Amino acid sequence: MKIKKRAFIPPVIILLFIGLAVLASMMGKPPEKKQNVKPAPMVEVKEVQPENMTFIVDSQGTVRPKHSTQLLSEVSGQIIDIADNFNAGGFFSKGDMLLQIDPSDYKVAVQQAKAQLLQAQSALEEEKARARVAEEEWAMFKDGEAPALGLRKPQLASALSAVESAEANLAMAKRNLERTTIRAPFDAILRSKQADLGQFVGSGSQVAMLYGTGTAEVR
Repeated sequence: MKIKKRAFIPPVIILLFIGLAVLASMMGKPPEKKQNVKPAPMVEVKEVQPENMTFIVDSQGTVRPKHSTQLLSEVSGQIIDIADNFNAGGFFSKGDMLLQIDPSDYKVAVQQAKAQLLQAQSALEEEKARARVAEEEWAMFKDGEAPALGLRKPQLASALSAVESAEANLAMAKRNLERTTIRAPFDAILRSKQADLGQFVGSGSQVAMLYGTGTAEVR
C-alpha cells in the first residue's frame, strides 16, 4: 500500500511572493494624468456697423441766443421813421428796417460826389488830349527823347489821381446813404431799444439790442 505525499509550501514563501508583486506594481510607470480642459464658452458673433445714435439727457440750464448784438448808428442824423414793431419783444427778419435816419444830407453828398467825379473825368480827358498834342509837336520839331514834363506826364498822372479820388468819394457817399437805414443783421427779437422816433443820434450811438432767434444755446 502506497501513501501519497502532498507538497507543503511554507507561508513565509507565499508572503514573500505577494510582497514582491506589490513592490513591482509600485515601481511601474504611473498612468498619465489627463489635464482638465475647460470647455470654451458659447458666444454670439455680430458684425458691427457705425450709425448715428440719439441720446436723451435730462439737465438744467439757461437758454441764451447764440448770436446777439448791440446795434450802433454808423451815421449821424435825426430818426424820421421806425418799424411798427420796434419795441421790446418785436420780431424781425434779416434785412428788415428798424430805424430810418434822415437821408437828405447824404443824398446831397452823393450828388456832389457824382459831379466831382464827372469834373475829374473831364479834366483827365483834356489832359490826355494835351499830352497827345505835346508828343506830336515834339516828334515834329525836336530831336531826341522827349522829357516827361514836355509830354505832360506829371499833369496826366495828377488828373488820373483826381479821378480815382473822386470815385472813392462817391463810393463813400453812397455807403453813408445806405447806412441811414438801420436793418436787422439776422433773424432776431428786439431785447431793448435806446433810440426812438424824432431823436437825434450821432455816429456810434447805441440804438437797440438784438437777440438772434435762429439758434439758441443752453448753458
